[in-house]
Amino acid sequence: MTNEIFRCSLEPSGDGREYSVCPKCGKKRYTRFVDNQTGQYLPYEFGRCERINSCGYMKSPKNNNNAVSYTHLTLP
Repeated sequence: MTNEIFRCSLEPSGDGREYSVCPKCGKKRYTRFVDNQTGQYLPYEFGRCERINSCGYMKSPKNNNNAVSYTHLTLP
């Protein structure tokens, strides 16, 4: 079994998280992806709308051919 450390993940939930405005529905319930190595946000289009049933917007960096640096790393 290998341990995987992902290069990016959704911003952690909790009291400190501030939602952003969703690019699809315009509501402030959008969670962005964060680069786990630098702590910086990925480009704005990478994220998930928390209004799953109403909006359903989700764009993961692994689905974008131009985001090679955002793929996950696997440790031996």
